[in-house]
Amino acid sequence: MSEEITPKPYSPTDTAEIEAIKTFKDCLNLKYVKPDIKERDKTPNVDGYLEIVNEKQVPVGKLEVQIRKIPKGSTSHPCNIELFAYSEKTSLPVLLICADVDNKRAYWKHIHRNMAAGKEAQKTVTVVFSMPEEEIDASLLYLSKWTLIATDYADRIKNFEIIQSQLEEVSKY
Repeated sequence: MSEEITPKPYSPTDTAEIEAIKTFKDCLNLKYVKPDIKERDKTPNVDGYLEIVNEKQVPVGKLEVQIRKIPKGSTSHPCNIELFAYSEKTSLPVLLICADVDNKRAYWKHIHRNMAAGKEAQKTVTVVFSMPEEEIDASLLYLSKWTLIATDYADRIKNFEIIQSQLEEVSKY
């Protein structure tokens, strides 16, 4: 007797990914943060982006995000080393978002290459979230920090020629 042919199943991480994204979105103040997160995608490095807007709904900054589910009560995550490398190649800031689905909490960390300095041979780097500064909650502390990060990146791009000129001047001495 032949074996019955069945459709291909969803990825074993599908449910965890969807739950993490839902938990994260539920923690956000959607008046000021407009998420565009992809589910079930095969795009490497990030899951989407967040656009930060002001009271008049005018965009003031944009960030890329990678979202992961963490175990109940955890405040750390082993982050793949490739995300740190990606953060060096993109022109937008990258945030690692980790969701504790069971406790309905989400945490964030600004990912940058310096965090992995000296650890390039490792496959992962443990990211530890600082409490309460890196919790996404009703205090909106996350919102002010994300706005600062996004505007800092935008200012660097906008002022690149000025900064480059100043560096050239300094390097003459």
